[in-house]
Amino acid sequence: MARVPYLSRDDLAPDKRDLYDEIAGPRGHVARPFEAMLISPDVAASVAVVGEQLRYVSASISAEVREIVTLTTARRLRCQYLWTHHWASAAEAGVREEVRAAIRDESPTNRLQPREGVWRKDEFASRLGADTCQ
Repeated sequence: MARVPYLSRDDLAPDKRDLYDEIAGPRGHVARPFEAMLISPDVAASVAVVGEQLRYVSASISAEVREIVTLTTARRLRCQYLWTHHWASAAEAGVREEVRAAIRDESPTNRLQPREGVWRKDEFASRLGADTCQ
């Protein structure tokens, strides 16, 4: 059961529906987390802009590294939605099955290429804390 309602475009005030369309734009849809955030449409749109910069605009982070970091974050925070959603995205971005399995199982990375082991460097993900994303 959702803690907040999932809102559709029709649930929004007419002057806020353009924000829904902006969120859907590059993604092709509005994912559940954004449907929940639409309780505050301006906040949802602001969060969406950050995601768009990281996922669709920024050339400074390769799709492969971005997805490795996303899977690592999802795994460490035990965020099943993010994990499930990005498992396929990681494969599409070229993240090998062996890398995804290493992240999933938190197994040794000695057989990974340096860029694939980015999620282990400096143990950045362990600093995320023990909170969950449920």
